[in-house]
Amino acid sequence: MSPKLSKPLSPGDVITEDLPIIHIIHNEYKDKYCDNCIQRSDQLKYCAKCLRFYYCSKECQKNDWKYHKNECPLYRHECIQTLLSDNDIRFWLRLYLSVQKIPNFATKKHRLFDGSDVSLRDIEVKDIIVNEKERRDQLEDIYGIFRRLGVDYDPREVVHWFAFMATVPQFQLKSNLRVGIIGRGLYIQYIVLGHSCQPNSAFIFNCRGLSKELRAMRPIEADEEITVALVPLFQKRADRRQALKAYSIVCECDKCVHHLDRRVDYTRLTPTT
Repeated sequence: MSPKLSKPLSPGDVITEDLPIIHIIHNEYKDKYCDNCIQRSDQLKYCAKCLRFYYCSKECQKNDWKYHKNECPLYRHECIQTLLSDNDIRFWLRLYLSVQKIPNFATKKHRLFDGSDVSLRDIEVKDIIVNEKERRDQLEDIYGIFRRLGVDYDPREVVHWFAFMATVPQFQLKSNLRVGIIGRGLYIQYIVLGHSCQPNSAFIFNCRGLSKELRAMRPIEADEEITVALVPLFQKRADRRQALKAYSIVCECDKCVHHLDRRVDYTRLTPTT
């Protein structure tokens, strides 16, 4: 069930604005953007221990150390190339190590914008996610990396947090409007949002680094569920349904149930590169 608010909203109203609990910079941007604040800089300083993380200031390095200190030893290993080349594994590893190494990281309650409280452990993961062959292959890759790096691990924990990352939507990070996607983050506020192909709210890129806004797209009545689009809406219904399988979702909005967009030529809407 998606969250609800007790007051009505007008188009453009900010529902919530939040920072991620964890995030990463994608490999291709690692030496161009600060790993903590994701701002571009020509004077980045790298971590003197692993030489793999870059920061624009001592303050940013200090703020990120809570997370990086758990992964820093792994990035010094001779088998690190596998981690460096796979953004998905790097992101999952940061989550997994934070859960395992930071006290109360997974059990701390976060107050959501609808007034409810939730922890990462409260989020129900979908077992079906890890039963797909592609997912099983990725899990085997993770086990192999851990063995090569000499990391002790509980397979049940690995599976749980792997399924968690595949269940919860991940949100893309941008530094400014001229640059594409430079990373991704996990925003606890948005974990409980439901999907609709006729959403009443949307995420807004506000050019303020890690901060992400959720705004009303149309008038929203009090106690109406807050929904977003978890897949691109320029796709036709069949493609949206296929993409939603990753979240184990079958959309039941009027647009999908009654196929209201059957006459739309989606080839004209698909972005070109």
